[in-house]
Amino acid sequence: MRWVYAKKIDVAPGASGTLDVNLPQIASKFKLVEASVYFPAGTEGQLQVKMFYGNEQILPDEGEITGDAFEFKSNKERVFQAGSKITIQYVNADATNPKTCYVKLEFEVVE
Repeated sequence: MRWVYAKKIDVAPGASGTLDVNLPQIASKFKLVEASVYFPAGTEGQLQVKMFYGNEQILPDEGEITGDAFEFKSNKERVFQAGSKITIQYVNADATNPKTCYVKLEFEVVE
């Protein structure tokens, strides 16, 4: 069985923030099998995204994900406990224009 989290993130000019992905209690564990972040044309590399599990940065391994008309994909597998939280951190370095990205996390339920 798979569980998919998909979210459009709209970020105001110069804004930053976090978004929590809470894994449901439908199983004991979840294995992340694919993660993607899509930056539409016009993002101009100004929107920066990172993902954390607690204090540990899990995507990318270091730095941030950014791009313009670009999709970042990772097939790096990792297992998480049900009920745990993945935090998406974002920063719009453009003080004039809003930016958007699309995040998709796909998990397999581990029995």
